[in-house]
Amino acid sequence: MKPISTMQPSSQNETESRAFVVRMVDYRDSDRIVTLFTEDTGKVSALARGAKKSRKRFGAALSPYMLGRVKLKGSLHGGKLPTLSDIQPLEHFPNIGKDMIRLALAGYFAELCRETIPESNPEPGIFELLLEAHRIMNTGRPKRALVRAFELHLLTQLGFSPQLERCGGSSPDATCNEAFVFESIQPGSNVAVEDFTEEAMGIRVYSPNNRDRENIEVNKGRGDNGDRDCREKKYAFDLTLGGALCSNCAEKVAGNVKKLTAESLYFMRVLLSNNLSKIAESGFDLSSSVNNEIRQALGPTLIHLSGKPLKSLSFIHKLRQWETPNSKRPNHQTQVQENPPEERNRGQ
Repeated sequence: MKPISTMQPSSQNETESRAFVVRMVDYRDSDRIVTLFTEDTGKVSALARGAKKSRKRFGAALSPYMLGRVKLKGSLHGGKLPTLSDIQPLEHFPNIGKDMIRLALAGYFAELCRETIPESNPEPGIFELLLEAHRIMNTGRPKRALVRAFELHLLTQLGFSPQLERCGGSSPDATCNEAFVFESIQPGSNVAVEDFTEEAMGIRVYSPNNRDRENIEVNKGRGDNGDRDCREKKYAFDLTLGGALCSNCAEKVAGNVKKLTAESLYFMRVLLSNNLSKIAESGFDLSSSVNNEIRQALGPTLIHLSGKPLKSLSFIHKLRQWETPNSKRPNHQTQVQENPPEERNRGQ
């Protein structure tokens, strides 16, 4: 169900909406240009007069990691920037700012939304996704599974939902369309195999589109229609071809396709089958190797949609360096959940 619109005209030239501040840039001596992610108009840039010179002008409401209600004067679709006339705090997420890891990941989520959404393009689904992520991070440090789930759901909201149930490979003669059926998959190290069931975890472990519920269980010890363990089989991923590829089609595709194990493909389906809150409440997480494979599979598409490398990933990489032996880091930091990009120049 589409969220109810909250963008309301408060006067002929003024609009009002819930919004996140996703970027601020100093402008002239006393002003700032703020980028807002509003609930119904999407990304909007506005001029905040006096915001640089005086903190009293907008107070703490004009800060990241806070949901506010904004009032904008002027046209949102014209050539001139509208003016931010007022912003009132609606929901604060104070714990995000107390933890460097949560702060970095919140910045990553905000940058992903800011860079992938066109100006003044309504994206209520992505707005709710970002709000849900903030609420989860305010209650505790997010696991790797939540970061990958955010990326997958963001791609889906943008119209790039990956095909994970059947092979997307094709040839001049025919489309492969091989179905992927998994029955024997090991979950991440934080979840015991015998506990990874729908009843115990409270999350679904089958088709993300739920068209044909498949018999996917974790304790059968069988896979690929029972002929052999599916963990022996290798897959690939290329979102330009629709998503996952079987091993035969992957060999025929020219280009830089990303290799996937059965575990990674399977858990991509788990993440896309469940909302962020379900994943967070379940305690489910990805192993480091599976997390790396999924991150590398999704990274090129996210960078392409952003149009440039994401600065927040460089920051996350620096945080990860604190975890190396004999390195110094702030006393209040513990293990980083997000993995660093292997190739910083590519922004992955």
